[in-house]
Amino acid sequence: MKKQFHHYGISLTSFEEERFFLLMKTFLEINEHISLSSFHTEEAVIEKHFIDSLLPATYYDFTGKSLLDIGTGGGFPGLALAIIGVANVSVLDSVGKKIKAVESMAKAIDVPLTPLIGRIEDFGQQPAYREQFDVVTARALAPLPVLFEYALPFVKLGGDFIAYLGPTAKDDFLDYKKELTMLGGELSDWKEFNIGGAVRIIAVIKKIKKTPRAYPRQNGIPKKTPLSL
Repeated sequence: MKKQFHHYGISLTSFEEERFFLLMKTFLEINEHISLSSFHTEEAVIEKHFIDSLLPATYYDFTGKSLLDIGTGGGFPGLALAIIGVANVSVLDSVGKKIKAVESMAKAIDVPLTPLIGRIEDFGQQPAYREQFDVVTARALAPLPVLFEYALPFVKLGGDFIAYLGPTAKDDFLDYKKELTMLGGELSDWKEFNIGGAVRIIAVIKKIKKTPRAYPRQNGIPKKTPLSL
């Protein structure tokens, strides 16, 4: 497994490798009963979930930062980042059985993690979570204007939103620059990776001003009526 990670510039300690091996076995077992992912082989889970999740860690410093993974689904990137030592990782999803599965996996591999069940729009308006995180992550969650509205309310001023995006993201950013600015974000870093023949873009968005109080809008509205300025 170490060789596969090393190919993408990711170095693992023996402890981390053990945790990933155990997570792979646990994930595949749970995935047979609960639909967490369309990937059902060890190779695919390692490449498409583990390595993909850790791409930002090849250059971004997570040291001492609190992190919220929104729309975590099967637990990625949150679980993978927790294994490599990212402190205070919370994962949020509206599907209770998925969060319970992620919590079960975290316990199985003995990795600390805070599970949160509920709608992103609800949590984003709660003082206990609004603008409380150094880093927010989202992977394959929603189109850009929806993603910005979901994520930026959680990010502290000066913190970062790390978005895992597909190959069309560059054009999309040009289309939605006004929406990003209005919500308090500014693109600060952009890197492209090729993972298993597919392009993965990691965009780091800096929170430079507070998100207007009206955002995120009520449940379902961001997705049903995406921002368009």
